[in-house]
Amino acid sequence: MFKKVDEKWTLTGSPVPTRQQRLKRQLPLIIALPKLLLDISLRPSPSETDETIAELGEWLILEMRREAQKQNARPIFVLMPWRFELDPTQDMGLRGQKQYELLLQTCNQNQLECIDLFPQFRQVLKTHGWQDFEAQYLQEEHLSSKGYEIVAKAVGEYLNLTPVSTQ
Repeated sequence: MFKKVDEKWTLTGSPVPTRQQRLKRQLPLIIALPKLLLDISLRPSPSETDETIAELGEWLILEMRREAQKQNARPIFVLMPWRFELDPTQDMGLRGQKQYELLLQTCNQNQLECIDLFPQFRQVLKTHGWQDFEAQYLQEEHLSSKGYEIVAKAVGEYLNLTPVSTQ
């Protein structure tokens, strides 16, 4: 109920939910974004700059957000590295660093909910070394079940979910 308090209209009697509370009520729509896939699919020609790719990527991400919001879904973007971006013998990780930073900038500037998995994977890689990481966390070009555990844990923590024991 609205009531005039100190010459201002104020909502009383019912607490107004915060943005965080409203977001928790919406069904989350998890959108995995392997950055390399965006780079490849959005690169119209080899002469395109990182900034052009970032601009196209921003447009695509904002379109996904609009479509999700039309369905009253809460879009959450998960930034996931590909094998080539983690492999120390490949130069794609270095080349993609600027585009990756621009993608994070897009998330921040547009107040998008983004879960950045690069730090978790880099930490595991640093701890285990490439050969052990490749054997345990990767399966050809994709993540292994152990790799997807990293993803599930990060997404679960972001959503404040209690982990389910598999034992």
